[in-house]
Amino acid sequence: MIVRSYSGHDVDVGGDVWTFYRGRKKYVVDWTTVGELPQFLIHAARSHAIYLLRKGAESSVMAFFQGSIRPLLRCASAQRPAEALTERAFDELRMLIPHDKANLQRFRQFYRRSVRLPGFDLESSEVMDSIEVGQHRAPPADQGRNPPLSPEQTDFLRRQLALHRDLLPLDGRVAVGYSLALGPNADPMSLARGEDLSEGENGPTFGVPQHKKKHRRPRAELRHFPIDVPLAEDMRLLAKRNAERASDMEWPDGTVGLPPCVAVPLFMRSRPAPSHAAADCPEREFALHMTAQEVSALIRATVLTLCVLAGADPIDMTARNGKRTLLTDGQRHGLPAAALAFAGGHQDDRHVNHYAAEGFAVLDHVERALGDRLVDLVASYSPVAPKLAGTPEEITAMFRKTAAEANDD
Repeated sequence: MIVRSYSGHDVDVGGDVWTFYRGRKKYVVDWTTVGELPQFLIHAARSHAIYLLRKGAESSVMAFFQGSIRPLLRCASAQRPAEALTERAFDELRMLIPHDKANLQRFRQFYRRSVRLPGFDLESSEVMDSIEVGQHRAPPADQGRNPPLSPEQTDFLRRQLALHRDLLPLDGRVAVGYSLALGPNADPMSLARGEDLSEGENGPTFGVPQHKKKHRRPRAELRHFPIDVPLAEDMRLLAKRNAERASDMEWPDGTVGLPPCVAVPLFMRSRPAPSHAAADCPEREFALHMTAQEVSALIRATVLTLCVLAGADPIDMTARNGKRTLLTDGQRHGLPAAALAFAGGHQDDRHVNHYAAEGFAVLDHVERALGDRLVDLVASYSPVAPKLAGTPEEITAMFRKTAAEANDD
């Protein structure tokens, strides 16, 4: 059985192993790995996976399979010879993955769409829907991975980039400069190409590929932002070098040069990706693009090199740090939410407030700048004004707690 994916590729879903692509990524779903589950459950899961494959991003199929179906292997109520799947399985999942709200919601969606199939019933679905699991929300950056850089760290990296630029690999200094200047995640950085650089009326601009926008094709939308001249010159030089390297590259089939369907990326691999090198790969144009993980690793290695050259403490930076730094700095300087959303590649400003709470950098900045006047500032903040009492330290702590609660709502 062949189905057309949302990206427009034909995918064979007749066997037990499905293979499909989107951009630089290759996905493999192996249904034999969940063969211990009841057949009625596997049948329903395959039907739902086909629905997801046709409806949206291919990554959603992999997330459903890995995050909502494979955990059922550890649920007693979902093992053979079970003849029905009830809310008990959902209760077991909530015990196994209590913090993985996104996958719990995926499971409920799957169950809701399967209620007319054998082994599923409407009553169990309604019970699951009545259970509050909340929305998927990333932890505050200061409590998890990829915290924003401090202003001192950002200034340090910019100075060291200028001071040691000739000692760094060209792609590394472009990656760090690009991340500090525009702050995209690693995935859109890995999609970048030299052709995205252009000369505007007021200087050079660079088009940042947008992702997670339900586009059928990667790079379907670019958002153009101004960049400084030195970074633009480095990007042009890197694009030129990559084109020269690509013209001499050897492919697995023995051919040398750049095939007509393959693009030259800004961040290029040393050899074609095995998963995309075949002539019949539907996403062969991305065979030379680095993956998002490779781009972040390039940024981390370059930043650590800068720290060693400067004799400074190491700074752990990836593309995600770059994005959180850019948006947290924007919050600190009072940029409108709409402007921050556009800069961060968001469709709207619903999620921008998350960056306001990252390490409470804004509050720390205000506290250092205003000192005792913070008490007067807090007095104007309506959620806590009626509760003012105690020392400035106590009031500050209450303000932080109330601001965190407001951010979670």
